Amino acid sequence: MDKVDESMLEEWVVLLWFLWKERNAHMFNGVKLEESEIASRAHFLLEDYKKHQEPEEMPLAQLAQTRWRRPPLGHHSIATDAAVFPEGGAGLGVIVRDSDGSFILAAAKRIRGRLGT
Repeated sequence: MDKVDESMLEEWVVLLWFLWKERNAHMFNGVKLEESEIASRAHFLLEDYKKHQEPEEMPLAQLAQTRWRRPPLGHHSIATDAAVFPEGGAGLGVIVRDSDGSFILAAAKRIRGRLGT
């Protein structure tokens, strides 16, 4: 048996997931897409995912210029962060500030377990 090309396997996995998703949309919401549209959307989803897995190179000077921006009066700013730990699990965090920059709310959560393969 020939070894399956990794990119072909990725395409199949995403296509099968998308078929399952669209089957559920049809069964529960009455929404039905043409097969060609399902294949096209599945391909686009995979390409978009791959594009965003490539790390963006940001010069250190540009990183230093990234600053918090005040939201419009009466609105809040929500900042989130996440980390995956080499020993397993992940951490999530969120902080909410008002338009003056004053602290409103913060939360953090550690998720235990193995992620990925």
